[in-house]
This record gives sequence, C-alpha cells and structure tokens, in this order.
Amino acid sequence: MLFGHLEMLHISRRSKSYGITTILDDVSFVLNRGERAGLVGVNGAGKTTLLRIIADIEQSDAGFARLDARASLGYLPQGLKHDEKLTLAELVREGVRAWFHVKRELDELAARLEMEASNVNLVQTYTGTLARFEELGGYDVETRIENVLRGLGLTMCRADCRLRN
Repeated sequence: MLFGHLEMLHISRRSKSYGITTILDDVSFVLNRGERAGLVGVNGAGKTTLLRIIADIEQSDAGFARLDARASLGYLPQGLKHDEKLTLAELVREGVRAWFHVKRELDELAARLEMEASNVNLVQTYTGTLARFEELGGYDVETRIENVLRGLGLTMCRADCRLRN
C-alpha cells in the first residue's frame, strides 16, 4: 500500500463462529491516523465480538490484525462491574493504574531527593522513573481525563461521588 505508513489499525479477513453460528465473516477495514469510526449494528451483529478480537481478548477463527506500534488500544467492556465504593475519580484512575503507580513513585523519589540531592544513584533512579512517567503520558494524563469527562458532561468527584452498578 502506497500510504501504509499512515495506517493505525489494519483488520484483514477476520472471521469468527461459535459452533455453527457465524458472527463475523471475512471482515476487513483500515483505520488511518486521524480517522474516527463508529461501529453500528443490531444486537447480535458481532460488534462486541469484533472489538474483543481487536483488543486481543478473544481469538478469531481466521484473518489478522496489525496495530501501529505507536498506537495504544483500550477496551471498556459492556456492563462494566465496579466497586460501588469507588468515586468516579478513583474508577477512572483504575484505567491508568500503571501511570498512577509511576507518578506515586516519582513523587516519593522527589521527596527523597530534597533530602539527598547529592545521591547519584537516587538521581539516576529519579531520571529513569521520570522517563517512564513521560512515556505513560506525564503530567498531561489528569488534564486529559478531566477534559474527556467534561466533554461527556461529567466532572471528577474528589470527595464522595459514587457510581451505582
């Protein structure tokens, strides 16, 4: 393909059956960088199955998928079950758990550096942790979460907002 370097997601000839019932039959498409797509169909048409296959949660019977190495893929299942004790902020942070842990580690290292600024090993550890933090989205992650929630008409509850299953 002449413009292959623009491909973000390439699905080719994906098929899936459960017993004698074919759910997906020879599905192919390309999603290029910057494009947006909607998946529309009647109940039972295979939308969730296709998304689960793309997210590598389920295996197809045939075909292949290629995701650009620089792209990231997330999947939020239907009927999300969650702990009702979690606030919206806590639930959203579950989706970026690795980022949250690295941020906490970075904060702890920064506090230690205030006391031990001349500790070369600590400085190197901090530098490596900072690089991991930036790879995971850095300081923009919380702002991006808040912008997405605001776009959905929601706000981050910092106190006692609870979600109900």
